[in-house]
Amino acid sequence: MTATSIPASQVIAEVATAAPVATKRKAGVYRLLDAARGFACLWVVAHHALGFLVEREPSLSQRAVYSFFLNGALGVWIFFVISGYCIANTAASSLRTNKRGWVYARARRIFPPCWYSVGLCAASALAAQYAVHIGFLRSSTLASVDLLHRTPLFYLANLTLTQELFHQRPLSGVYWTLCYEVGFYSFVAVALGAARYFRLGSRGMLNVLHLLTIATLSLDLVAHVPYPFDLWPHFGLGVLVYDVLSHGWRRGTVATAALVISGVAMFVALHPSRHGYVDRGGPVALLTSTICAVLLLSLYRFDERLSAFHATRFFAWVGVFSYSLYLTHITLIDYVHTAAKMTHVLPNALPIYLVLVFIICIAFAWCFFRWCEQPFMSNHGRRHAAEVLLAAIKPTIEPAA
Repeated sequence: MTATSIPASQVIAEVATAAPVATKRKAGVYRLLDAARGFACLWVVAHHALGFLVEREPSLSQRAVYSFFLNGALGVWIFFVISGYCIANTAASSLRTNKRGWVYARARRIFPPCWYSVGLCAASALAAQYAVHIGFLRSSTLASVDLLHRTPLFYLANLTLTQELFHQRPLSGVYWTLCYEVGFYSFVAVALGAARYFRLGSRGMLNVLHLLTIATLSLDLVAHVPYPFDLWPHFGLGVLVYDVLSHGWRRGTVATAALVISGVAMFVALHPSRHGYVDRGGPVALLTSTICAVLLLSLYRFDERLSAFHATRFFAWVGVFSYSLYLTHITLIDYVHTAAKMTHVLPNALPIYLVLVFIICIAFAWCFFRWCEQPFMSNHGRRHAAEVLLAAIKPTIEPAA
């Protein structure tokens, strides 16, 4: 049976009549990951929404709330840690169950929704260029993307998420992170294949990934590490979190954690101002990932209790379609910002502008998720999404009489 053969209504009905979501916890389930993903994505959205304004209104960075929003780029490093956890989980699960097709499942999960967003970005850029040409708009960020005078490599790189590899400009500002995700998945696929071939099991695969984390972090202390190894430690921290929560503190994981923490401390000490504040490869980015990993380890025991809070359930709801929100929000923010400039809403009504950004981006992302992302999710992924969505409405779902 294919992933698209089960209607969404049937999936939700099956979940609604199953065991209570918040009262019975499956082994290995960590619900706060969805909430953390949703929080990180909304933080990134706020960062980009204010990023359009900060050059015109530099005083925004002096206000506490807006300063927090402006630092939303740090949400990317939270994403990488969560991604490391989830990918390690799926890879280890495929080894335990001896299921093939892990690479195909990952490609199916990430590429089709991305292609839809590429089409959205391209159509929006062409429309903006035409609006500027006829004088309807004076300027637009989307209009600055010249799609008609690009080399074939530009289009190929944006469709395959290899912009970093071929040094091509991403069509959307968020694609660079997906480019790194593809690089990370590639090395996990190699480790997974080696574990299958040499019969190493999930323990051997995780050890290979830990060694890669230690090696890349050590090399980064003395030299610039090329893509995608330069950001692997952020992803590797998530792999370490998965290993600890799944198998406990073994001697190997204790040694790995000690080496990683030591490497992070040495990196921050040796490169206190490297690459600026939130840029990739900087000490703040690595510290953010490390803090995120420590919090995920510390909060696991309180997962059920924290998952019952209304705020947690809201962020978990957003986390279900956070990939769609991440793919589409920059294009929508450009539309909202352009409309706000034309109606002279900014900067006097900044709170209204931010509320509109969140409402429009979330509403569009939900529709994008239903039509452009959910059809490419696995049956397990769709059931998990249904569980989270139902738990967001009601924390305890009683079984049918």
